[in-house]
Amino acid sequence: SKDIKSFLFDNVYNHKNLIDKRQNVEKIISNLFNFFYNSPSKLPNDWRNIKEPIERIICDYISSMTDRYASRLHKDLYE
Repeated sequence: SKDIKSFLFDNVYNHKNLIDKRQNVEKIISNLFNFFYNSPSKLPNDWRNIKEPIERIICDYISSMTDRYASRLHKDLYE
């Protein structure tokens, strides 16, 4: 019902902690995408040989990463 929906949006989906985490994840994904877009030679060989637009390959590669791996890679690249 409407009350449950309002409660969930206010206290779960749009909770400040979740918004902060979501913004951090968006930054990580965006930075990783830009890194691989500007340096496609840094993609693993098997990913570079796929006959698709580079943007599609990068999106698929990033989406195949675990959260932990993406965070660690981002930290290694940008911190």
